[in-house]
Amino acid sequence: MNEPGKRRIPLVDLLENNNCKIKQASNQLGRGEAILDCSGCREVIPAHKLKILFSGIPNEWQRPQELSNFIDLGTLESNLCNQINQYILLSNNEQINQKNFGRICFLATLLTILFLGAKYVEFLLKPKVGFSSIKIGSMWKPENYVPLADYLQNRLIPNDFFKFLKGERVKVINEGDKTLKYQTAKERILRKEWDIAFTLSPVLSITAKDSAYTFVANMFPDKPTYYRSAIYVRADSKIKSLSDLKPTTVIAMGDFNSVSSFYVPIYDLYGKSLTVKMGFRGQEIRELIEKGKADVGVGAYGDTIQNHSNIRIIHLSKVIPGSGVYLSPKLSISDRTTLKKLLLDAPKEVKKKANYGFGKEVDYQSLVGIMQKTGKVLECADFTKNPVNFFCSFNKSLSKPVQPINITATVNGFSYIGSNIIRLTLEDENSKIYTIVTFINLLNQASNGMSIINLQNKRIQITGAVPKRLADDSFEVIIARPNQIKVLN
Repeated sequence: MNEPGKRRIPLVDLLENNNCKIKQASNQLGRGEAILDCSGCREVIPAHKLKILFSGIPNEWQRPQELSNFIDLGTLESNLCNQINQYILLSNNEQINQKNFGRICFLATLLTILFLGAKYVEFLLKPKVGFSSIKIGSMWKPENYVPLADYLQNRLIPNDFFKFLKGERVKVINEGDKTLKYQTAKERILRKEWDIAFTLSPVLSITAKDSAYTFVANMFPDKPTYYRSAIYVRADSKIKSLSDLKPTTVIAMGDFNSVSSFYVPIYDLYGKSLTVKMGFRGQEIRELIEKGKADVGVGAYGDTIQNHSNIRIIHLSKVIPGSGVYLSPKLSISDRTTLKKLLLDAPKEVKKKANYGFGKEVDYQSLVGIMQKTGKVLECADFTKNPVNFFCSFNKSLSKPVQPINITATVNGFSYIGSNIIRLTLEDENSKIYTIVTFINLLNQASNGMSIINLQNKRIQITGAVPKRLADDSFEVIIARPNQIKVLN
């Protein structure tokens, strides 16, 4: 209720005065010395004058239920009442916002600190590398490496915290496919263009090692670490053994950098003259044989070549070491360490798709020896003209007298010589190579009827045999008596 005796200030007259007079009146109203008479004031009060009018009014009076402390409510028109109530509501909200502004700033700062702290912890925990992009190289299906690329891209972050905050990620690129030539892949490894090299071939593995790449894992983890090269014919072919091969015999081979379809077959076919078709992949060679467009094919045993009704194997080589996964020396030691751990810790399905797994690096020394001997043949052979000679002509005599020997060595390959004779390739613990020629019946007797395929990797003892030195410095031993040969395991 308005107290009697208070000085009344007509609002209509007050609004005609300057801002200073309005301010003085507001102070008087706020001290309770006067009451505002709103009689006859039907117009909307200008916003700036309304703000000055309320400037001296205590905050606790600036509520609809407290207006009677300084306004004669009986003189207040409805439109003016609505304007005053809206002003009070907006003013109170502004005051509340001003009070909360500091709290909001504090919370925002706290949240920023917490966010940066969480991001820094994530930065510390994630594997960091110094490169912005990395290239996976292979001669296989590129889609097989998509899960690996996604895995690496999701895990790897730049080692610069501010780049990490900006959301920069390491880009992972897949390069190569099944149509890529061995020589092209070899050149990319030599130029260190592939950061992660899935070599697929032991020749490329040797290239990577020679180029200072770092071994990470073995390829084909579900298969034996060592494999073999097979020489085969169509099942209905008249060719029964390597001795049936003639200069007119057409052989389908891989390109110059393939171990199973070039290097090792040339080594095993030493001394032969053949009509060569080359530059094919394993499946292509097999199709040529099945369609009768080539007489003899070569390839990795257990891959596209295995016992099948359409083909027949006539020779199986000594063991060949498998291939591996290697990291480029262009990467820092720290980055190589990080990548190796990530590759080995990848989910099983990722590793299975990319066809690699944990294992010890294989020994390529024996294969390097084969490649060197094959290389000598390549210096003599002219693959631009058929037939091609798989040997070099030497004038010096290679015959040297040797004494009977007793050896224990491991079976590393075989081939048939006609229907009754077989040739075994043996290698002793000093990597010396021996070729054993014997009768099939005699070998069956010594091995208790064990199949020739199961004789691979078995140790054989040869007693009192006289070897003959061959052109490639290996030895051929003729076994004619059962007591000269014994299968140990």
